[in-house]
Amino acid sequence: MAEDESLRSPSSLQEVQDIQAAPRTNPSTELDCIRAVLHAKEMENLRVTRDPEEVKALLALIHAKAAAELAQAKQQAAKKDRQLQMAEASLARSENGIYEIKFIVDGKWQIDHQREEVQHNLGSNNLLQVDP
Repeated sequence: MAEDESLRSPSSLQEVQDIQAAPRTNPSTELDCIRAVLHAKEMENLRVTRDPEEVKALLALIHAKAAAELAQAKQQAAKKDRQLQMAEASLARSENGIYEIKFIVDGKWQIDHQREEVQHNLGSNNLLQVDP
């Protein structure tokens, strides 16, 4: 069944303007014109109000992702801080002049495989003997 042109909603500003400019011969045509224009305006308002809602949802998603990444970074920093404290405590306990050491090479902690090594729960380290 074909759609009655007078009941169809305008899909563009040009169609709304064409409806407004068309001659009206009876009150029902005038009413149909007003309904069509009103519907077009409502659809435009819906589109305009939906866009900010979509932006708000996207910003909320970005905020949640940033918060999760920040929490993860804080956890990693706390873990590294605990490891550093354990290493400092281990270093401070050395009473015989033997210390566990590592070297930073290209930004990474590494050991020297040509030196004496020790293994424990924190990984492996080199041993350094310091004479008093």
